[in-house]
Amino acid sequence: MVALPGSFETFHPVITFTWFACAIVLTVMATNPFWTGCACAGAAAFLLTVRGRAGWKLILGMALAFIVLLLANGLFNPQGRTVLFTYFGRPYTLESVLYGTQTAGMFVAVMLLFGSYDRVMTADRFTYLFGHAMPAITLVLTMVLRLVPDYLRKAKQIASARDGIGKGAAESGFGGRVRHGSAILGALTTWALEAGVVTADSMRSRGYGTRKTRTQHARYRFGARDVVMLAVLIVCVGLAFAGVFSGASSVDFLPRIAFPPVTGFSMLSFLAYAAFMFTPFVVDAGKRISWRSSISKI
Repeated sequence: MVALPGSFETFHPVITFTWFACAIVLTVMATNPFWTGCACAGAAAFLLTVRGRAGWKLILGMALAFIVLLLANGLFNPQGRTVLFTYFGRPYTLESVLYGTQTAGMFVAVMLLFGSYDRVMTADRFTYLFGHAMPAITLVLTMVLRLVPDYLRKAKQIASARDGIGKGAAESGFGGRVRHGSAILGALTTWALEAGVVTADSMRSRGYGTRKTRTQHARYRFGARDVVMLAVLIVCVGLAFAGVFSGASSVDFLPRIAFPPVTGFSMLSFLAYAAFMFTPFVVDAGKRISWRSSISKI
C-alpha cells in the first residue's frame, strides 16, 4: 500500500524509530495477557495498514505459530497446580498453558512489529538516523537487512534457470532434490561473494570512509506535527513504563496464577499503553478516511 501524505510512515524517522523501539521493549517486558493481547492487536492493525491484504499472510502464519507454541509449552513445562490431564505420567497443567499463551503472544507481537518495521523504517531512514554517528555499523546493518529478501529472489532465479535447462528437482526423488538444493546453494554462495567484492570495490572507488563529513541521501524536517506526535508518545510511553516498573503489567503463572491488584494507576498505565500501540493505526486510518472523503467530493 502507498503511504498517504500525513500517515504515520511520513513522520520524521526519529518518531517512527522511537515508536518501534519502545513498542518492542514494552512488549517484551510486559507479562500480563491483557497487555500482550493489546500489543498483538495493535501490531496486527498497523501491519494491515502498511501492507494491506499482503499482511494477512503473516498474521495467519503467526496465528499458527501462536497455537503451536502455547500447546508445546504445556508439553515441556509440567509446573502448575491445575492438572488438565496426564500423558506418559507427566501432568499437563492449566498454568503452563496460560504461560505458553503469554510467551507465544509476546513472540507473535514482536514478529508483527518487525513485519511493519521492514516497511516503515526503510534503509534511507535508518541511514539518516545513524549514518553520521555509526557509519560502518549502519552500513552493515542496512546491508544485512537486505540479505534475506535478496537471497530468496536470487535463489528463485537460479531454480528457475535450472528448471529451464532440465535440471530441476520436480521428479528426481529425494537424492535429486538434495543435489538440486546443493547446486542452488553453491551458486548462491558464489553470487554473494562476488557481489560483496563488487560492492566493496565500488565503495572504495567512491571514497567511502575517507572523510568524516558525509552527506545524506534523504533530508527530513522535524516539523510541528512531529513535535506534537513526539509529545504524545512521550506521555504514553512514560505512563506505560511506569506501569511496567510498578508491577501493573506483571502476572505470575507458576505455580499458580496471580494477577496484580487493579488500581486507578494500573488502569491508567494500561490505557496509555493501548493508546501508544494503536497510535500508528489510528493516524493511518484517520488519514485514509479523510483521503477517501476528499476524493468522493471531487
